Amino acid sequence: MTNSDQEIFFDQLTPDNATMLLIDHQVGTKGHGRFVYDKLILPLLLGRIYVDKNRQKREVMQSDLDWTIVRPTELTNEPESGDYRVLSDLKGQKAQTIARADVADFLVKQLDSDRYLHQTPLITH
Repeated sequence: MTNSDQEIFFDQLTPDNATMLLIDHQVGTKGHGRFVYDKLILPLLLGRIYVDKNRQKREVMQSDLDWTIVRPTELTNEPESGDYRVLSDLKGQKAQTIARADVADFLVKQLDSDRYLHQTPLITH
């Protein structure tokens, strides 16, 4: 979502018309990778996308909405396994992969749960 799209989108959302905002924050998410990815590849190659994603994340976190920002690791087209980890503490964790179907499973489950409300969990196999 670009800055202009984001402004239009957030102007329309209020606690009265949106009960939950779930965001898949995979592209350009700092903190998944190692030093080379986080400090060199991400800023240099993704540039503006990286800035927009961080701005979007800040605005969501500062809003009055109920939100969860989901940070999947590298996406695959494997079938749903239902066997994935949800992590808050990334210390000592290595970036792995996760099936798109498992991301969808997690997102759907969060619609009826406040387990990760106002959090930014990383999901991975």
